[in-house]
Amino acid sequence: MAEAVQQLIETMQEELQCQQYLANLLDGKLEAMRGFDAVKLQQLNIAEQQMMDQVRQRVQRRTLAVRCATRRLLPQSELRSVSARQLAYLAPAGQKEAILALTDELLEVCEKVKRLNNVNAMATRKMMGHFDKVFNLIANSGCEVGLYSPSGKSRPMIQNQLVDARA
Repeated sequence: MAEAVQQLIETMQEELQCQQYLANLLDGKLEAMRGFDAVKLQQLNIAEQQMMDQVRQRVQRRTLAVRCATRRLLPQSELRSVSARQLAYLAPAGQKEAILALTDELLEVCEKVKRLNNVNAMATRKMMGHFDKVFNLIANSGCEVGLYSPSGKSRPMIQNQLVDARA
């Protein structure tokens, strides 16, 4: 019984480490966006995808560890789906506190990851909107070929400068 609960604790610790590393990567992405460091941003995107795969694996392992601990701590007649927090109240005293602390830490780090994802997504949308405006300005500049309007007058040539695109 204690062995299954210990496995749950270790799995939760591994997941916590992955989530914390992911939060650090997301912080780094935000800094790379602020510094217009495209190379660093690309590297962080790759590292984020790899870390997300590891987080998914850890979540699956935690789910299995919860099931295993549930089988050990609850009689077969009461077997049902429970959370790690609910299991903590059935675990021995020393392990109970560890599980509760880990669930609180995991919740806190996951909320931080969610906030950082939202900030990064908003920054990315704004940056993409800016680039869209710049590319539209560049695409439309100098494209007048000197044709006449339907009223028979020549259209004025619009000369946009690349400096205008940056503003």
